[in-house]
Amino acid sequence: MKNETGARWLVVDDDTDALDTVARLLAAVSDAEICSFPSPWQALDAIIAAPETFQLVITDLEMPGMNGIDFRRQVQMVSPATKVLLTTGSGMFTEETAREIGFCGLLCKPFSISSLIATLVNIRAAAVNF
Repeated sequence: MKNETGARWLVVDDDTDALDTVARLLAAVSDAEICSFPSPWQALDAIIAAPETFQLVITDLEMPGMNGIDFRRQVQMVSPATKVLLTTGSGMFTEETAREIGFCGLLCKPFSISSLIATLVNIRAAAVNF
């Protein structure tokens, strides 16, 4: 799809298969430019380089070197308006607990394309600039 909205989303997951799958799914259901990184440090460097250009960040919870919670904190220190969505298969979080610690939502792995779309719709409905 052509990016007519100027939307730019970032995905970070140390599991490269999951990373590629999520990036492909996002590209299929949106016209956003999708940037993907296997390391939270690489992703954070991209955000620091252009903090106002990412509207949505999708992060895994469990990653070596920096977990998704700490990554969200770093992202929102650099770019407070950026929405950060948590993805995890751990079962440690509910939608409510994810929101309480600052995420815009929760997507439990494994997830279907319909649950991905529903989550994006919910984020868009709650956001001003998304």
